[in-house]
Amino acid sequence: MNILLYFYTKICKFSIPAKANQPVNLSGRFIINKQIRQRHIRELILSKAISSQEELSQELKRMGIEVTQATLSRDLHELRIVRMPEEHGFRYVIHENSNGQQIRKVVQQEILQILHNEHCIIIKTLPGRAAGVGVYLDSLKHPNILGTVAGNDTLLVIPASVHHTESLVQYLRKLDHESVE
Repeated sequence: MNILLYFYTKICKFSIPAKANQPVNLSGRFIINKQIRQRHIRELILSKAISSQEELSQELKRMGIEVTQATLSRDLHELRIVRMPEEHGFRYVIHENSNGQQIRKVVQQEILQILHNEHCIIIKTLPGRAAGVGVYLDSLKHPNILGTVAGNDTLLVIPASVHHTESLVQYLRKLDHESVE
């Protein structure tokens, strides 16, 4: 290794990547692309009982992957990972690997109110649960739902057409009140 490069790495406190073309950030950590990060998230969710985003973030950090809360939330949404109740609290699970009726039951408990006008539908949820309800609605792939946007406790549901708003509200209310026993 070039002596100048050696001293430069010691002064800047980062190491040269094993592969010369693998980028590092200013703190010397390898830059991980989205696909690799999401693969690690899936592996962690499948192999460990992760109950919070903070816990998942710490596990990723131990693997050398630093991620912001916003990025982690987007990754969980894209991977269809939802938080499910367990005997001793909550746990993240991959939606395809979980019981749909159980998720629906949880979603029903999280919805507080459904409001609408002729253009959009607002679903009020328990604090911090709008994203989970949004993931569930997106997974239904209902033809009259154009998309959802989640905040902390409010979910905006955009109908595919204003002509479908009323029928979509009825569908959502039915979904919220139907028995899942």
